[in-house]
Amino acid sequence: MAGEAHAALDRAATLGGALLPDHRKYFGETTDGATVAEHLAELSVEAPSVTREGEQELRARTRAGVLDPACMVVRWCGPDRPTVILHHGNNERPFAFGRTAKNTLGRAVLVPEPPDANVFLLRAPFHAGSLREFLGAMGSLDRFTAMLATSVALADLVGRSARAEGSPRVVLSGVSLGGWVVNLHRTHHNTADAYVPVFAGAALAEVFLTSAYRRLTSRRAQADQERIRRLLDFEDAFTAVPGANVAAMLARYDQYVDYDRQRPCYGDRPVTVLRRGHVTGSLATAPLREHVLSHVVVGRQGRGPDHGSLDIR
Repeated sequence: MAGEAHAALDRAATLGGALLPDHRKYFGETTDGATVAEHLAELSVEAPSVTREGEQELRARTRAGVLDPACMVVRWCGPDRPTVILHHGNNERPFAFGRTAKNTLGRAVLVPEPPDANVFLLRAPFHAGSLREFLGAMGSLDRFTAMLATSVALADLVGRSARAEGSPRVVLSGVSLGGWVVNLHRTHHNTADAYVPVFAGAALAEVFLTSAYRRLTSRRAQADQERIRRLLDFEDAFTAVPGANVAAMLARYDQYVDYDRQRPCYGDRPVTVLRRGHVTGSLATAPLREHVLSHVVVGRQGRGPDHGSLDIR
C-alpha cells in the first residue's frame, strides 16, 4: 500500500466524527482547566494490588472530580521477573481480547501468549462506558488533562509497587493516547527503566489543532489555540529529561501524530519508523509486538535516529 493510501485511511476515519455537533467534539464545553502537572500535584489514586491477578476497579480524586481508572494484573510471575505496563489508545477497551475488540497494544503483546514477565494493563478514566459517554467527558479540557494525569499517576503506582516487590526491570509502553501517557510519565517521574511510546510525541496540542484529527476538535478550541498549547504541550520538559531510556515508534504516514512534527521531540534518540499510517499502523500487530517486547528483557536500543525503520506495506 502506498503512503498516500495509508494517509487516506486516517483521514477517512475522522469523517464520521466531523459530523458531530460542535458541543459534542473535543473541548466543546470548555477550554478552561489545569495542566497535567497541576493535576498531578493534587490528585490521589487508589493503589492496586500488583500480585493479585485480575481486574481491579479504582478511584482517583482529582481537581476535575472523582474518576474511574482501572488496572488488570494479567500475570504476576514473581519478584524476579521484569514488569511491563501497557496503556491503551483513545476510546479503546484494554481488558477485551475478542476478535473485534478495540485493544491495539494488548492484543499485539499478549496474544497468543503473554511475555515471560509481570504484565499489567491500565485503563484510563472515561473508558468503561460507551463512546457517547466518552465524548461527553471530552467536552472539557480539564477532564482530558485530569484523565492523562490519572493514568500517569496509576502507572507510577504500579511501577513503584512492582519494584518494591523486587521486580528488576520496569517497562512502560502505550499506543496513541497511551503513548502520550508514557512520555508524560517520563517527563514527570522518569522512574521506569524503559519507555516505549507508540504513535506519540510531546507536542500533544498539534493532534487537536493541526492534524487531520482536528475535525473532531470544537470551534471553541480552535479559537483558543494558545490555551490549548499551554495546557497540552510538554515538549520542552520532555526533551530536558536526560538519558536514553526512551525507544519510540512513529508511523511515517500518520495523519494524527505527524511524523515531521513529533520526530524532533526525541532529539538524537532512536526512533523506529513504521511505514504506515495511524490506522494501518495499529493493525500491524507483529512489528508492534516485536518493538515492545524487545525492550522488556534486554532493553535493546536502536543504532541511530531512524536506523530501525520497519518497511511494512
